[in-house]
Amino acid sequence: MLAALVAVAALAAGPSIPWAFRGKWDLPGQCRMANSDARLIVRERDMVFVELVFTPKRILKSEAADLVADGEFNEEGMAEQGNLSLRLSRSGQRISYRNHDNRVVRLNRCPQK
Repeated sequence: MLAALVAVAALAAGPSIPWAFRGKWDLPGQCRMANSDARLIVRERDMVFVELVFTPKRILKSEAADLVADGEFNEEGMAEQGNLSLRLSRSGQRISYRNHDNRVVRLNRCPQK
């Protein structure tokens, strides 16, 4: 019974983002800065881009270096449905995605404190 409740709670919370993608990402030299307009923080259940939060509702593709998810983008109280694709470098130290202007953004993994 307890296992079933835990499983239902996990489903309600949304899919889990794979460990390889989690962490703080930023432009070279900006990881130590308090604020950065490029910073991306990938957590277990969401991704934070400065003032925008993406919450995946469904993982469409999850491979060692690629993650594609459908979900909800929330920015300043406005929500919009969409999909997000992340790609890791072979070393796992760089991440890339396309921004709202369809430009590729490449960020470095920030060291953990």
